[in-house]
Amino acid sequence: MLVVDFMHKCELGTWKALFTHLIRLLYALPRGSELVAALDSRFQQVPTFGLGVIHCFSNNTSEMKRLAACDFEDILQCAIPVFEGLFPDDHDAMMQSLLYQFAQWHALAKLRLHLESTVNFLEETFKKLSQKLWKFRDFTCTYKFHVMGDYVRTIKLFGTTDSFTTQIGELTHRALKAFYPLTNKLDTPAQLAKHERRHCVLQRVGEVGNSPSSSSQQPVHAPPLVSYDNLKHHYIATTQNNPVNLFTFLQSHDGDPTLKNFIPKLRDHVLYRLHGLDIGYCDHIFMDKEQNLIIIPNNTIYSVQTMQVHYMTYNLWHKYNTINPRTHGDIMVLSGETRPMLQHLEVLWVRWLVGLQGHKSGMKYACLPKMAFVEESDRDAFGFLDPGQVI
Repeated sequence: MLVVDFMHKCELGTWKALFTHLIRLLYALPRGSELVAALDSRFQQVPTFGLGVIHCFSNNTSEMKRLAACDFEDILQCAIPVFEGLFPDDHDAMMQSLLYQFAQWHALAKLRLHLESTVNFLEETFKKLSQKLWKFRDFTCTYKFHVMGDYVRTIKLFGTTDSFTTQIGELTHRALKAFYPLTNKLDTPAQLAKHERRHCVLQRVGEVGNSPSSSSQQPVHAPPLVSYDNLKHHYIATTQNNPVNLFTFLQSHDGDPTLKNFIPKLRDHVLYRLHGLDIGYCDHIFMDKEQNLIIIPNNTIYSVQTMQVHYMTYNLWHKYNTINPRTHGDIMVLSGETRPMLQHLEVLWVRWLVGLQGHKSGMKYACLPKMAFVEESDRDAFGFLDPGQVI
């Protein structure tokens, strides 16, 4: 029995065809070239995310030159906010709903761990997506679109799509392309085989722990090598290379709204955590006498530029993300978290986001939530956060 080919039939088939059609619609509108240029500009402004989850977009995404399946997957995941407002008002809502349903179906179909509930949800999502796609039936009525209805049955029979995807074989081309510059272009197949064999040997050596780079060449402030069971939620280097004198720092940034009440907020945060109070609901007010009990040695704190957050994926894989204020500074937390008493404290200085009032989002409305920074005039616009609360 033949199985569905997710990479070629969806990412390089269905979605590519739909994306191409949307680009043509933009060109057909008045000042279409400017709209497409705005689309490319928005894609280029999308930051990267995670370890290879969202890659950097080129400055001409609409031209779709030299794009692989993973690139079209990135385009789908970021298409909703990028396309917003480019179509006329009477069509924009329909386009946003279509993109939402397609991205939701794509995410469910590509799950690496399925339950009966997720398979049923995938089937329901496809029905909703079909209703949206019918509006494009004059342009997209091809086999690649009709085969989308076979995914639920195929997953029930053969398992998740990653177990029979052609992407595994396609990715082997990267190895050949990486080894090819190392050859002298004479008897290339034999030299490629030699490099591939050498790579496999080195990989096996590294797995058994005999690689010299596993210990001697480890960076000074790299995360310690620990077993999976003992892995901490996050890692922040204990380096003291960047000391910050609080009073000098505040004096040099006088008038900066982000640093208003910086020291009182820092002391309040420390007291909350030392007393084991609920940080998610900062209703308790500490008196000056209590705040003065917090003594910061030499009035100095130490700045660290990155934080590594470890987490478990839904399919039981261990992964991590690196938080960097210059590149990936946005984080998500749960409210109402409590932490045990600590002495050596790690804190994050953050600016809070809040959902836009009146904006309807979620599966019911097929729309993504919208967030905005809290106004600078709000006393709680900036504050401290326990790194252990980062999701």
